Amino acid sequence: MAFVRICISLLVLGVSSAQPQQLPTRFSSIETDCATQTSTSEFEKNMGNKINKTGFSSSYRIAFFAGLGGTGHHMWANVTNECGRDGVCRDAPWRPHLWVHSKAGHDKGLFSSYGRYPLHRVYCKAKSQFAAADSIRNHDKFTLEVANTMSSKHTGMMSYPNYWMGFKGRNQPDSNLLANLAEEVNLDIRFVVLLRHPWSQVSSVRRRFSHGKSFRLFMQAFGQTHKALFSQLQTLDHKFFTCVSLEEITDYGSAVDKLLFGGATLMPTKFRSFASQLNHLVDKTHASTYTPPDDFQKRVLREHHYFEVFNQIQDLCKANTVYGTYKPIKATLD
Repeated sequence: MAFVRICISLLVLGVSSAQPQQLPTRFSSIETDCATQTSTSEFEKNMGNKINKTGFSSSYRIAFFAGLGGTGHHMWANVTNECGRDGVCRDAPWRPHLWVHSKAGHDKGLFSSYGRYPLHRVYCKAKSQFAAADSIRNHDKFTLEVANTMSSKHTGMMSYPNYWMGFKGRNQPDSNLLANLAEEVNLDIRFVVLLRHPWSQVSSVRRRFSHGKSFRLFMQAFGQTHKALFSQLQTLDHKFFTCVSLEEITDYGSAVDKLLFGGATLMPTKFRSFASQLNHLVDKTHASTYTPPDDFQKRVLREHHYFEVFNQIQDLCKANTVYGTYKPIKATLD
């Protein structure tokens, strides 16, 4: 029966039975592992713990762009889609298993089940899709599987919070859960942590998603989402991630390249590095950081609870020098 279920999972992903598949070693045991987890509470005992990075690959990696709304997900969409045209990046086929918007007809995504479905079963389903995805890629070239930014259909960009629905804490991705899932099937996942100057970020998101909400409520939502991101980053080995600031994005291109492509094999000769793409993108668009009026800056600066968590994230980023050096954003009025 386990063999039949595995075959069905692969057929759902569009794999032809005529093609020989090289499945990851642990794939065959996933159904058995899931059967031993009898409840979500039992499963959650192992969640939120410190995760050491043991999954490394020179030919197949996964990228997740972790950041609050307004930190540049749509800009990175330009970069990752160009990478896709170079034949290196691909939109993760299991992306819909992370977040499924209710408009798509169901809510069984790993980050969007909202308690309607047992988390351990949703997790196991996502884990089987993770393992199967490696088997259907082209093993003759390097592949970077992009979990978000290449497409947002039915999932949004999976920013913190996603869709800004109701400003509720449950609308968050979970980098800890994602890292744990990848490690269990021995896959190499890496996170690009996106940051932006606080008042530019708040102004950007408020202009697009305020929906009549008060400034105070908006800042409370930002505080909650920063806490979620901070608590997740705390659990990750430094080898999992690097941090970038949108204001100085071209300064971080080499660090992102080192994180995602360092030591990679089977790379195409015409591949354009993310560093070169970022430089070209900034020059082409004449991008400049929007600076809101002084009175708005002062309102943001008064939200001390927000800055406390924001600076804790920056401290984590500053302490991580595996792929590059993070330069903290200074939020003060000159």
